[in-house]
Amino acid sequence: MKSLFTLSALVLPLTLAGCSNKPLPPTEKVVKTTVIKADNGSTLKIDGYEQLKTDFHKPTDTALRYITRSDTSKVVALKTLSFIAGAFAGGAQESGFTKYELVGTPITTLSNPSVTYFSEEMEKSLKSSVAEKAAGQLQNPIEIRPYVWMLVYENLSGGENFELHYSTVITRSKDHPTKKYDVASLNCTPEPIKAPLAEWEANNYQKVNEVTRNYMARCLRDFNETKDQFLQ
Repeated sequence: MKSLFTLSALVLPLTLAGCSNKPLPPTEKVVKTTVIKADNGSTLKIDGYEQLKTDFHKPTDTALRYITRSDTSKVVALKTLSFIAGAFAGGAQESGFTKYELVGTPITTLSNPSVTYFSEEMEKSLKSSVAEKAAGQLQNPIEIRPYVWMLVYENLSGGENFELHYSTVITRSKDHPTKKYDVASLNCTPEPIKAPLAEWEANNYQKVNEVTRNYMARCLRDFNETKDQFLQ
């Protein structure tokens, strides 16, 4: 019995060690790579990312996320039941949330255009600037990370208005060998436009597409005004 206990005592730490060394799941993946090639041989990569769903990360809205009042009502009901069950069991339950956290319903016919739009427009915008650099590949890519593309009700108490929320972050680590954490960054989160749901849905969500293009065009203007910082 003593030898069995000793073996078990050895196996348990090894098992725990194996668990602790288990690699964490990826939090994002590259979905598009564009290479800017200047005539003098200079190149710069643009990588577009999609954030993946994990225990600690919400996924990118790759399709328009549509959130209604009924989505909130369902979650409120579930959290109320969970809170009551937790109270009877003598445990504490977290009950707070915001409408922006809800999964909602993806409108699969509307794909988030951010990565394609910014990749193509940045290639046009940066080609002449990249040509001014020395021949060879610039060390670090520009990275595009869309996060939020969401149509959500304005007021839980009622009303016809829905808000179109949008967020994309553009970054690049600068080419300083002694400053690895010097990063150029643009957080593109326009003020949400509000309109009645019927307007958003008309003509196969024409207004959603138009407003989103305006959001992205505004972000691109901001990027172009600061693009020198992204090439340092």
